[in-house]
Amino acid sequence: MARTPGFARIDVTGAINAIKAVESMADKATEDMQIELANIGVDKMKEFIETRGTGRNPWGYNKQAGGFVATPMRAKESPRRGSPRSGSSPGRVNTGNMRDSVAVRIESGVAKRFASFGWIRASGEDREYFQAQEYGFNAGGFRAPQNIPGMFALRDARAYVKNILPRVAKKYQKRIEGGYYK
Repeated sequence: MARTPGFARIDVTGAINAIKAVESMADKATEDMQIELANIGVDKMKEFIETRGTGRNPWGYNKQAGGFVATPMRAKESPRRGSPRSGSSPGRVNTGNMRDSVAVRIESGVAKRFASFGWIRASGEDREYFQAQEYGFNAGGFRAPQNIPGMFALRDARAYVKNILPRVAKKYQKRIEGGYYK
């Protein structure tokens, strides 16, 4: 009678490979989901920039003798591009610089992954201007003080993406279960 070594040996290579395949599918789905969520945020943020005005239409100033003079105004930028507008209705697109600076950045670490969007392509000086438009400000100087309301495009786009995140996650879970990623 042959002696047994006192333990049973089971080949689990196939099961491990199946788990690794699921992990690989989950990694690809996670990456796709990050990109989709960030792009949804970009689209929503651009929509808000294009539709949320300053409440002032048109741009310009009041003359001391009375009457209003409309002036085409450009956003602070160098070199100038685009064409000036004489109003901000319905949104805040003057030259397109603020809207066109909205972009996606995917961040992946060991423990966390982020779908980032916002004024990623903007220079430091432009970011200050965009932040003022985002949160609102009081304009004055040579003209009477005016309260410029914030557009809150970044804040509200972030809230929108957070709201739809469970629905998008479920979509990618179903894709993994259905064999979309192989």
